[in-house]
Amino acid sequence: MGAPAILILALLPLLQVEDGTTLPRFFLFLGRFHPTLLHLPVALLLLALLLEIFHLPPLRRLVPSVPSRSFDFVLWLAALTAFGAALAGWLLAHEGGYDPELLGRHLWSGVATGIGAFATIILRALARAQPDRGVLPRVATAALVGTCAAMIFAAHAGGGLTHGEDYLTEHAPAPIRRLLGLHVPRDRSREPLRTIAEREAFDGVALRILEDHCAACHSPGKFKGDLRLDTYEGVLEGGQAGPVVLAEKPGSSPLLLRVQLALDDKQHMPPKGKALSKREVGLLRAWIDQGAERPVDADVPGRRERIAA
Repeated sequence: MGAPAILILALLPLLQVEDGTTLPRFFLFLGRFHPTLLHLPVALLLLALLLEIFHLPPLRRLVPSVPSRSFDFVLWLAALTAFGAALAGWLLAHEGGYDPELLGRHLWSGVATGIGAFATIILRALARAQPDRGVLPRVATAALVGTCAAMIFAAHAGGGLTHGEDYLTEHAPAPIRRLLGLHVPRDRSREPLRTIAEREAFDGVALRILEDHCAACHSPGKFKGDLRLDTYEGVLEGGQAGPVVLAEKPGSSPLLLRVQLALDDKQHMPPKGKALSKREVGLLRAWIDQGAERPVDADVPGRRERIAA
């Protein structure tokens, strides 16, 4: 039973039923159960890992041992619910509207979780059938640990699809962000409070908006599209698709066009959950309309640099 399940799971990421519009509505209905089903294998696999930890020699005397059949029962439930969650997730993916790269990571890691659960069951069965091969129980334990690691990665990717890719790390302290290679926002807590009218147009207004909504994906830590939006020079240079800001032409500037697309549009930026408010869009529009300029030398009053139209 485990081998056919593993084969089906392995094929899921490779199968695509056109754009999903040809799928019967009943199958799309089943796909909506994915968020409900996925919590079952998460809890059961973590329980199995906890039982395996309690089976370690230092803990055997402290915690009563769990019968092998009970352990296998938990693993079977985990594998079957992971299989169902993967199938439902595959159906749900056909509705579209998801970031393709993030969806791919979530799908592959989710499939790996199901495959790992069935592989652990098979390895434990082989270990019982061949008790003289002492390496098999250790391999089964390693498979369970790897399965839980894949599950955690899948859960993180799934959370990114729902809440935005940086949902987990959005408020992480600077040391943790540096450890993960993420952009560390500028600490503005000690800057004097000023009204928008008193602030410098780029550093005090436009850059703050870009830092809040764009720098997580367009900074040295994550250089999507070869575009940096955490510095004036990065905005000036643009990315793979060319300039993103055209001075005095807010209606033609790709940056403004992308942030004003419909939220369900695949080209909309920033990702879901990070959309700019109308006020922020208006402030960026005003900055671009006024020449998209920034003082570059505080010692030379009035000296300004502009993004070429």
